[in-house]
Amino acid sequence: MTERYSIAEASRNLSRLVHEAERGKTVELTRSGASSVDLAELNLDPDELFSGIRADTQGRR
Repeated sequence: MTERYSIAEASRNLSRLVHEAERGKTVELTRSGASSVDLAELNLDPDELFSGIRADTQGRR
């Protein structure tokens, strides 16, 4: 089943949504209720995406 989120919802939950897409779940972003993008198609790497804001401490996984 496809999970749909508005851009505003996705911005508040981006890390979780990226992890869901990595696990094979279809996560679709919408703009004004219309389909905009499927996260799986973006091939995002959360480690790269958040590298500038994540703490450099162990225990991240």
